[in-house]
Order: sequence, then structure tokens, then C-alpha cells
Amino acid sequence: YFLDGLVERIWAIEGKRVLAFSGNYSQYLQDKEHRDELQLKRFEEQQRFIRRTERFIAQFRARKDTAKRAQSRQKMLDRLERIEPPRVLPQIRIRFPEAERIYGKAFELKGVSKAFGGKRLFQGVNLTIAGSERVGVFGPNGAGKTTLLEIIAGSLEPDSGTVWRSAKIRIAYYRQGAEGLLDERRTVLEAVAEATTGYTENELKGILGMFLFPGDAIEKRVGVLSGGERSRLAIIRALLEPSNLLILDEPTNHLDIESREVLIRAIESYHRCVVFAAHDRFMLDRLATRTILVENGEVVQFPGNYSYATGRVGQVETKPELAGPAVEGSESEPHSPTSIIKRTNVVERLEERLKQVRAEYQAALAVMDFSRARMLAMEEKELETEINARKADEVADSTTEV
Repeated sequence: YFLDGLVERIWAIEGKRVLAFSGNYSQYLQDKEHRDELQLKRFEEQQRFIRRTERFIAQFRARKDTAKRAQSRQKMLDRLERIEPPRVLPQIRIRFPEAERIYGKAFELKGVSKAFGGKRLFQGVNLTIAGSERVGVFGPNGAGKTTLLEIIAGSLEPDSGTVWRSAKIRIAYYRQGAEGLLDERRTVLEAVAEATTGYTENELKGILGMFLFPGDAIEKRVGVLSGGERSRLAIIRALLEPSNLLILDEPTNHLDIESREVLIRAIESYHRCVVFAAHDRFMLDRLATRTILVENGEVVQFPGNYSYATGRVGQVETKPELAGPAVEGSESEPHSPTSIIKRTNVVERLEERLKQVRAEYQAALAVMDFSRARMLAMEEKELETEINARKADEVADSTTEV
């Protein structure tokens, strides 16, 4: 989103060269894919030619009548400018180990509230998440996204309300800033070994190799690692054990573009519950089946990805006349997507979700998935309560204005 929306020219470092392209990042990727295909084709054609020529030389260099021809072919090969294959960047091949699947609810929040230092982050939060949902949490900095994740994970107690978790739940939690808590005196291998049990040293070396810490790299001290390497190491430590609830707080902050793509693919292949907080619009759009906005003391749910939540399809474009003046003391920008949501009809969104839940409830009954049907019935009741409460607030507000 950022590169596509901002830049008109790309300087790409490929191997030991800097290549310039006109256009945004997506156009550069298309161009690179085309160039890589052409280079691979030329490389393969040249390799076939080289193999044919080498067979000819091996067959005829020992015969007097063909030795000169064979020598000529050898000189031609020696002078041939070799075509390199397209450079394939190493990737982080993350595979999150999965625990037993949870059918129905994974966890539920009822009337949850939290405040720090007299500042209310949110109150009366009702949230029910199924065992296979991917939920994206977004909002301005300081609004309470991390606090909400900590309450879900059980590392922080709410001021009021209750939190229910399935008896089968096994949580893997990647905390924002976890890379900064690593012991810089440890080696990479030692840092991973101290975070888990049940793995042999060779197994840990294999895991680290998949995360781009091959060979001697595992003997590096944490203190000399780059920000991206520390993030990868922190992800490994957090996600070594099998889980069925994956909680990620800003996991892409220090990852490069290729590493982000691999992480997103790994989450897509994780068939358990995922709750993640992000400012990354692309990640929120691609992964989230439900989104939650945390802002101005409210937690608002939307039955779709980021573009759905902001009332846009594809890239969000904010018109100045819709943004309105900035609220004093607010951390969000005047034309930010979260400012648009303040003007959306939340009741309509909730009513759309209610229709969806009722349809899913009937579908669950049809296949006799009673566990999911019970979960959907509870969500239906919560939505009805929320809709009625918001409608009552609107009536009260209009009465006050009169």
C-alpha cells in the first residue's frame, strides 16, 4: 500500500546491481517476474547448448579427422559469456505447529473493560471468536490494541467483565517488541533452546535453518543481529510449541517485504484461530475474516477485512471533505482510515453481520454442526443486544439535540 500509493520510481538492489524502474512497487514486481522468466529461459537454452557442445567435444577430440573441430568448439565454449540463472532470494519458510482443533468457541469476552492511569481504553467489550477465525485488530497507537491481545492471551486481567477460554486452548503469543527483550549475550541457538523443551539440538538447528540461520549463523551473538534477524528469532521462540490460538502483535514491524510475504503465507496455512494486531493494511486485507477497530474507548467489530471495515474496496482513498477537522489530542491523522469509520453507520454493519450469523446458523444446523450452531446463537444474541443498545443511544442523542 505505502510504496504503491507513494512512489513513482523504484531503485531495486538485485545482487550487486542497482536497477531503476519507472512505476510503483507492484509494477516493479511484474517487471521483475517477466525479466526472471526471460532470463531463466535464456539460461536453460544456453545450458542445453553447452551440454550438446561438450558431448561433441568428448566424442570427437580423440579422432585425427575431427580433432580440430573439437578444439574449435572448445575455444568457443571458453569464450562464451555465461548467462546466470535468475537470483532466487532465500525465504523464511515458517510452519506453525498446530495443536488439537477447537470446534465452536475458542474464547469469549463479556463486558470486559480496562483503564490505565485514569484513561479508559475500552469498556463493555463483548467478543466471541470461533476456533478457525482470523481476526485483525487495528486502530491508532495507544488505543488499546496490545492491551486487548494481552487480555485475550491471559497475561493481563480486565478491570471488569469475564474472559472464557476453551479447555483445549493452547496459546502461542508473539508480543510486540519481543526482539528487544532478547539476551544479547546469548547465541542464536542458546536463545531458542532456553525458550522451549522437547527439542534436540539437531532439531533446533534444523528449525533455525528454515528461519535463515544456517550453519555458523546459529553461533552469532544476539547483540550483533540486525533488527530483522532479531524479529525472526523472537518469532521462533514464541511459536515453537503447537498451538490452536495464535496471537501476533505487530509481527511484521522489522521484517523485509519478502519475509512479510512468507509470514502471511504461513498464517494462511495455519488452520487454527489467529488474532493479530497490525498497521499493515495489506496484511489486514489479505488475512482477516473479521476485523476489530479499537479507538476512542470503543471496540467495534466488522464482518470482513480492512477494506470492508473502512467502507472501501481495494485501496482506501480519503476525500478531504469527508475527513473533517482533527480531534485535539487524537493520535490518528485527519485523513486516516480510522477517521472515516467514525462516520460509518455502525448499526448497519452490525445488522449485516446479524444476517450473516443467522444464515451461518441455519447452515450449521443443516450439517448438524451443533457446536458451531451454539456459538452462532450466542453471537446472534450479543449482536441483537448491541444493536438495540446503539439504537437506544441514537434516540437519546436525538432527544438531547431537540
